[in-house]
Amino acid sequence: MVAEKQNFEALLTVIMPVFNEEKTIAEIINRVCKQRIVGELLIVDDGSTDNTREILDGLKENNLIKIISHPNNLGKGAAVASCRKLITLPYVIIQDADLELNPNEYDEILKPLLSGSADAVFGSRFIDKPIEFNDLRYIGNALMTKFSNIFTGLALTDVATGYKAMKSSIFNNLDLKEKGFSIDAEITIRLAAVNNKIVEVPISYEPRNYDQGKKIRNKDALHFFYCIMKYFIIAKF
Repeated sequence: MVAEKQNFEALLTVIMPVFNEEKTIAEIINRVCKQRIVGELLIVDDGSTDNTREILDGLKENNLIKIISHPNNLGKGAAVASCRKLITLPYVIIQDADLELNPNEYDEILKPLLSGSADAVFGSRFIDKPIEFNDLRYIGNALMTKFSNIFTGLALTDVATGYKAMKSSIFNNLDLKEKGFSIDAEITIRLAAVNNKIVEVPISYEPRNYDQGKKIRNKDALHFFYCIMKYFIIAKF
């Protein structure tokens, strides 16, 4: 049973792209719906071929949830972009459908937005809480972040974080084009290009491996570097 509530403090729309997450989808939805600040959960089933769709079909009676379906797998970026005109609340956050990130931290992530000290907030896995990655993943993420900072002039510690929150008005004005995992690069570049203030807050992280369903691959990291340059050029010209 997925949690459902009457919420008069709801300010946050959660966007959840989903592709073949039958093992985790029910639990992550339950965790999201328990958060007092969440008033809307937009789930995009991005062409799942396992039992994800059947699980989602059982949630239609939950008044917090709206399900959008892609007939084919288009990618995380395409799933996120599908929600741009559906958001009805003042703030929005992207939430992966696994259990690596903790929705209990939404309140801390939104504090800079609610106080007016930020236009967007990124949850960083590397502030105050060093993460045990294997060397290749740690080095790859560090290089992507440094490369992004060169182009944006920012001083981020975790550009590839799954938690990116912002004012819905800003999100809806992002002309998002990237279909895959490199949506994180595009969002960062587009936010920085128009001088939105981005603040990082520390978040916890429970990494999973490929046997547990991890989907991002080395080729996605290489494409990330390409997209940093691509969207920097687009944003400038």
